[in-house]
Amino acid sequence: MFLTNEEQRVEAYQHDDAPTIPNEVTSETPLEELNLNWREKDLPQRKRTKHVHGLHPYLGKFVPQLVEIFMRKYFVPGQTVLDPFCGSGTTLVQANELGVHAIGCDISAFNVLLCNVKTAPYHLKQAQREV
Repeated sequence: MFLTNEEQRVEAYQHDDAPTIPNEVTSETPLEELNLNWREKDLPQRKRTKHVHGLHPYLGKFVPQLVEIFMRKYFVPGQTVLDPFCGSGTTLVQANELGVHAIGCDISAFNVLLCNVKTAPYHLKQAQREV
């Protein structure tokens, strides 16, 4: 197994345990079994920016897979999650993807605009006609 110099210094990377696969998590998955220690090879950039998550760079965002794991663990479709500091909208997008209602707010008008763009309903056929 190849580790970067930084990874060699982190004890969690010394084990070859496979990271948790988000869509395999259920409410019954014990917290102790979650392995959230992803390396670049486990979760490359193209997977971290799936669908709209790569729309705009945002330094404070977390990977959508992390949100997906906790949404699957603690929420069921139809429930509601509140994200009072929604930033670029990662939680809101993942909630929508999983059928969980989401409410988010942010002090930044740009972030609110970004979240609205990412979570608005779109009619693809109409958009194609208009383009």
